[in-house]
Amino acid sequence: MKSLEEELATLLTWLCRNWGLCGFSTEDWRKITNSRRIDAREFAIAVLKADGPKDIEYDPETEVELMRRIKGRFIEYFGKVEVSEDEFREDNPETQT
Repeated sequence: MKSLEEELATLLTWLCRNWGLCGFSTEDWRKITNSRRIDAREFAIAVLKADGPKDIEYDPETEVELMRRIKGRFIEYFGKVEVSEDEFREDNPETQT
C-alpha cells in the first residue's frame, strides 16, 4: 500500500502529464505531498497557487473551471472528498484485508 505522500505525488504527476499543471517548485511539491490531511478544495487551491509563474494569475472563469476539474479528479482518484495520513497506515484495520 502506498503512503498518502506517494498517492498525492502520483496525482500531481498525473495533473502535470495530462493537464499541463507542471509549474511546481520543489518546495510547493513538498508542501502538498507532505500534507497529513487534505481535502479536494485545499488540494485544488494548492495546485493552482503552485502552478506556473508567480506573476501570472488565471482569469476568473479559467480558475473556476480548473478548480472544479482538479477537485473532481481528486475525488475520482481517492474516492472521497478528504483523505488523511492515518488512512494509509499499514496498521489501520480499515485498510487490511
